[in-house]
Amino acid sequence: MRIRYAEPADLPAVKGLVSCLLEHESKIRSTRCAIDEVHSGYFEEMLGRREIEDGGILIAEESSSVLGFLAYANALDDLEITPEQIDVTEIVVLPSARRQGIARALMTELVHLAQDAGTNRIVLNVLEGNLEALGFYESLGFQPMAQMLELQCDA
Repeated sequence: MRIRYAEPADLPAVKGLVSCLLEHESKIRSTRCAIDEVHSGYFEEMLGRREIEDGGILIAEESSSVLGFLAYANALDDLEITPEQIDVTEIVVLPSARRQGIARALMTELVHLAQDAGTNRIVLNVLEGNLEALGFYESLGFQPMAQMLELQCDA
């Protein structure tokens, strides 16, 4: 397996993986939006970036097949990215490729990139009820730091 930065040609695979993620998350929380509503232009903007300070997408591939990706925030995301912090915005692995160390490899690569850039903290959000993901992140050493609350306001 190889970890690399995403290229524009990876966009269809990335969007396909996000669709898998949203389908999975809809079983946990029924109010998730479709990919075009949530990520309008986000992935297109992130593709091809190479500097940790700019945010980007890391791709896990084997035999030229994209197995998963990890996206991390940049300053244009309204999420603060500083030398002290990186925000993981998405991490997705194909359902057929899960439990093979792919997400762990993506996170390990991001940690190495962060350390090389002098970043001392990586943060992410997990949906309440996504116990498998929560257990995975805790196995990497992540610790709870806040609780996010939400109020749905129907228009």
